[in-house]
Amino acid sequence: MDFAARARLIENLGVYGGGAAVLRGEGEAETVLAWTVSEGVFRALGVTPILGRIFTRDEASPGGRPTVILSEELWARRYARDPKTIGKSIMVAESPRVVVGIMPEGFHFPERSEIWLPLQADPAKTPRTDYFLHAIARLKPGATTGQATAEMAAILEEIHREHPEANNNWRARVTPLRISEAAGYSKHVMVLLAAVALLVLIACANVSNLLLVKASGRSLEMAVRMAMGASRRRVVRQLISERLLLGLAGGALGTGLAYLGIPTLMKLIPIELPRWISFTPDSRVLLFSLSISLATALGLGRALASVKSTEQTAEFE
Repeated sequence: MDFAARARLIENLGVYGGGAAVLRGEGEAETVLAWTVSEGVFRALGVTPILGRIFTRDEASPGGRPTVILSEELWARRYARDPKTIGKSIMVAESPRVVVGIMPEGFHFPERSEIWLPLQADPAKTPRTDYFLHAIARLKPGATTGQATAEMAAILEEIHREHPEANNNWRARVTPLRISEAAGYSKHVMVLLAAVALLVLIACANVSNLLLVKASGRSLEMAVRMAMGASRRRVVRQLISERLLLGLAGGALGTGLAYLGIPTLMKLIPIELPRWISFTPDSRVLLFSLSISLATALGLGRALASVKSTEQTAEFE
């Protein structure tokens, strides 16, 4: 609350903490991952419910009405997507709560959350050294994470001067959400990226060798073309055009296999990945596939043309 009141470079600061909760009613009881959040969390993430609303400031205050927000998947699984679920009272951890919103499909922040409860902490009864919450906020336009970190560090120093008993030598740091969420996976992703790059190089080397062997059998054809008046430039243009079509066809085939193969490969992963990890091909993947296909095709076509020119020169001599 001190940070939210004093910071000028961030907005919609929200806090959250979580754990498991037992959900009862409308079928068998089940344990779901539940996070207690302030209303600023959803605003910082820029997410709005597909049905209902997020928590109000009153609901996220001490003594506020007990409410709950459900994930779309839980709503579909347990309540058959019944719109009348909004306003219904359900039992969460032995406490009746009114459903006020349904979040969009795929939204499970943080981790694999399925329900969200309003944070109703009372600052007057909460010690400053009771650290059990995470914080998230949105940078204001033009602000950087470095500037926000400096501001938060200065605010924390002010808080420590005002409340020496809370000074535990901790430091404040602002980290982009993408980096914070992916920190535990970045090394594994880099290893996977290196393995893929090595596989691509091996595949390109094998294809190049096959094409070079095939090209050696066309030396006579190219010699005849040049003897009939074809210029070296025209021969080079023909070879590059052939490799270009071959490269584009290979890139298109590989992209198609990626779309078809990813769902199968995902089923073979032995662990349950966070829902925010997505392996769906997008425009960046398509652009990379197109670029590497064109670069490989043009480079190989030019190399084959050079080899053929040398061979043809030797034959004519």
